[in-house]
Amino acid sequence: MNQNLENTTVNGAQETDNKGETEARKDVMEGVMEALNLPVPETVNEEEGNGGFYIYSDSTAFGDAYSMVSGDGCAKLTNAESRARLTAFTRKSVRELCREKQIGDVLKEAVEIHAQFDKELSFSENVAGGMATRLRIEEGRFLRKLKDVVKAAGENWTDWVGKNITNKTYRVVRQYILLAETDSIDRYAPLGKELLVKIVSELKNSNQLHGKDPVGKFLAKHGIGYDPEKDKGADHLELMRVVYPYNAT
Repeated sequence: MNQNLENTTVNGAQETDNKGETEARKDVMEGVMEALNLPVPETVNEEEGNGGFYIYSDSTAFGDAYSMVSGDGCAKLTNAESRARLTAFTRKSVRELCREKQIGDVLKEAVEIHAQFDKELSFSENVAGGMATRLRIEEGRFLRKLKDVVKAAGENWTDWVGKNITNKTYRVVRQYILLAETDSIDRYAPLGKELLVKIVSELKNSNQLHGKDPVGKFLAKHGIGYDPEKDKGADHLELMRVVYPYNAT
């Protein structure tokens, strides 16, 4: 076979396979979006113009996560008794609830059930989020060192990231590095990645990111005396999120 023709055939087959994989991933994403009752974007396989969704190369990740979430793993996040009380209340009709007790007592009990359940779940969310944030900070330190290596190789960091770190945007990579470069940032991991990114970005924009413990100074400036060595409950973290929401980063 002619060498050029052979190369064309091989490359064409590879291109066809790649298109097939892309279409398959697109079908998976569309199915997920429809199941969640979300509008399906016109270009689900592109990073821009689709509401922030883009497909990772590992399409099994969602299935693996779903298996864990839909199983009994959730039972570990709250006390079994608290969840049982919440579920029992939810499954009863309004008539059943009011037949058993006076309406005032029903409402009083409901408030108590929800308060206990919410406190336990909030604590679990803070712990899980804090652990993930701590690891993202470690990832940021790795990426910061990698940036130095890439520059030492004479490469442009931005271009290199675009070509070689395909499962994250350059913006996210930059955010992780920014966290990693912030002094004493590990102390505030329980606050969560989104909130920390917002705080650190604001500090950088106002030229206040330098020096010792800038996040601690920022919190103190806003009247929040958060001390991770002393504040053990989840309530303080939730208050922090209310006082300084992280809905835009």
